[in-house]
Amino acid sequence: MPPSRPSKFARDRQLPTHPRRLKPEEHRRDILGLPGPIDRWLAGNMKMEHAWTNVAFLDEFPEMEEVRRNQVVCTVERERSQPEDDPDSIFTESDTFRLYLSATISGNLPVDTPFRTSPRAILDLFVGSPDEPFAPDWVRSERDVFKFRQPRDTFIALFSRMALWQDNLNEARLSSAMFDWASAISVGTWAENKVPEPRTPRKPIKKWNTKSHKGCWDARILKQPLDTGLKEFELTPTRLDPHVITGEIPYLA
Repeated sequence: MPPSRPSKFARDRQLPTHPRRLKPEEHRRDILGLPGPIDRWLAGNMKMEHAWTNVAFLDEFPEMEEVRRNQVVCTVERERSQPEDDPDSIFTESDTFRLYLSATISGNLPVDTPFRTSPRAILDLFVGSPDEPFAPDWVRSERDVFKFRQPRDTFIALFSRMALWQDNLNEARLSSAMFDWASAISVGTWAENKVPEPRTPRKPIKKWNTKSHKGCWDARILKQPLDTGLKEFELTPTRLDPHVITGEIPYLA
């Protein structure tokens, strides 16, 4: 007896398909939104630095000195700190990774020597293991130091915004020093005489039937019309939420 042929209904019916398991790199990209803006900013600037290395023969041209005056050399350093062992605790504390950013200006810029190099600011912070799927690329990297160039006027805007990040505000006198440095190197740029200085908050004055009076930050720098796409850097350095962090970083290659 010949085998029966499947009915038209059976032929047309679609068998259910199981969702494909995402690869680790797909999960980081599509679910966690990684790499984040800090990783993209570092990667893009490192590509540009390779391009600068390839045109080193232009150093003899007099015009190159003017280019250097309008740039800063950025140094990004990663540091890892381990928690102290607590014999009374059954839990294991995670390591803390900090990413620091500093910059050095050209020696021919008319700026006092103490302002040649910026204060070291906190660019990002991560608590956990490099093996965790949501760990940023800079935590997983084999490198501890990154160096590249940035336009001086753009870096002034970025550094001034970073001065208002909570991690930098928490460090004693760091935020004020960052504003002072940004103002000192602003000669010849749009930011000259425009970089604000933080105001020390006044102590609250308690009076009957009145509210406490608090000091405030003069954040005029955030109102500067910049076409640099740096708005995502106005957030705190926690950059793991893809729904909060959007946009692109300037000067990506």
